Amino acid sequence: MATLFWYCREFEKNHPGLAVKITDGITETDIPPAHKIVIYRILQEALNNVAKHSRADQVTIASGPGTTAWNLL
Repeated sequence: MATLFWYCREFEKNHPGLAVKITDGITETDIPPAHKIVIYRILQEALNNVAKHSRADQVTIASGPGTTAWNLL
């Protein structure tokens, strides 16, 4: 999770008109090690697509305990 928060902060610095909010419902230990890099790469691609193809000014990344999905809103 720390890496995701870091990436989102860096992304906001490079895209000042786009705010990224993470709702932190899970912990680092909730994510299987093999999934961590996959989640990071999906987040990278999704945020880059938002910046490139949308007029959004805010992105919300939501996760919660007991869920099997991550949502970008």
